[in-house]
Amino acid sequence: MEEMLLNKAAADSAQGVIDFCLIADLVIFVLLTIVFFRLLDCFNAKLKKSLEEKDSSIVRFLPVFERIAKGLVLFFVIATFLQSHGYSMASLIAGFGITGLAVGFAAKETIAGAFGAIAILADKSFQLGDYIIVGAVEGTVEDINMRSTKLRAPDGSIIIIPNNVMVSAIIKNTSAPKKAKKGK
Repeated sequence: MEEMLLNKAAADSAQGVIDFCLIADLVIFVLLTIVFFRLLDCFNAKLKKSLEEKDSSIVRFLPVFERIAKGLVLFFVIATFLQSHGYSMASLIAGFGITGLAVGFAAKETIAGAFGAIAILADKSFQLGDYIIVGAVEGTVEDINMRSTKLRAPDGSIIIIPNNVMVSAIIKNTSAPKKAKKGK
């Protein structure tokens, strides 16, 4: 009987040590995550400052890139924590791959719009305030966001064109010749 009580006490003591180690590991991983997030925040602030000095329009997409980077950091921290405690990452990564594929098919228009916005900003074919003609639609560019470009038509209405359509369309920028003449 005494032996059973000693074994139970030893098992309880071992369980307490395991719980303490798990909590200590969890605290360490949370602190590492906070450190990585702070480093990303510092990097983002410096990048934003340097891009604003250059008057770059890509500054508006920095929050999106920051969220993606923080999501990746969080994923790797969680995966490392789980791997260090004996969970198989192969099945987790395979599950994320299948889920990512399904989300990719479901959100293909959104993803195409986001890549379209990046292409528009990189190409610099038009910018805010330019008067452009896209097919049968024309107006002044009022906003370029991740999903669409907004034009103010001559009658005052707002026309919203998805960026994936803008990238594949022929765009006539009637403001560009005026800006070139001012520069001469």
